Amino acid sequence: MAKQRTALLVRCSEEEAEAIRDAAKRERRTISGFILNAVLNRIANQKKIEQAWRKTGGGGRQARAAVESGE
Repeated sequence: MAKQRTALLVRCSEEEAEAIRDAAKRERRTISGFILNAVLNRIANQKKIEQAWRKTGGGGRQARAAVESGE
């Protein structure tokens, strides 16, 4: 069975594109692998922030402090 694939179009400036290429090269990743890793990291961080937000009763500074301290 063939794997399903999804294509994403990422629009950025030439400077941003060059920065992405350089960062991917430094990490020895493909550009798509670098982007996917960055997106998955942001999703994980967002989940942590949401959990901390709920834990602290919606306090923005408290939630950020909880995430940064690893609570």
